[in-house]
Amino acid sequence: MDIGRLLRKLFDARIREQVGISSAQWAVLLQLAREDGPTQSALAEQIEIEQSSLVRHIDNLEQMQLIERRADAADRRTNRIHLTEKGEAFILKVKEVVTPLREELFGHLGAEQEATTLKTLNDIKSRAEKLFSEKDGK
Repeated sequence: MDIGRLLRKLFDARIREQVGISSAQWAVLLQLAREDGPTQSALAEQIEIEQSSLVRHIDNLEQMQLIERRADAADRRTNRIHLTEKGEAFILKVKEVVTPLREELFGHLGAEQEATTLKTLNDIKSRAEKLFSEKDGK
């Protein structure tokens, strides 16, 4: 938890300073890059934040013209969230911040040690997700 918290603080400081968004806003953009057009409720679940918090992030990102809300064709009461072209370009700009940070964090490791570390962390994450799913019966 200490490592995760420290990495989030470091990442948040870097992207706020260099591109002017929070790590929570980045999480929204990154998820939309993975899956464009989810509903607001699905997006909140995917990035694991409360819908009320998500609305604030969506409002800010929409004001920055990085995303847009569109009414669902099947249910006009439901909004789907989409990246704009400006949002897609912005993601590339953020990745230009992330790449040097990743190099600073992992550069002292050899390629094999980095790969082993990332594999181990992904294995732990997968196991934790499995245990959580089993606990919740999902």
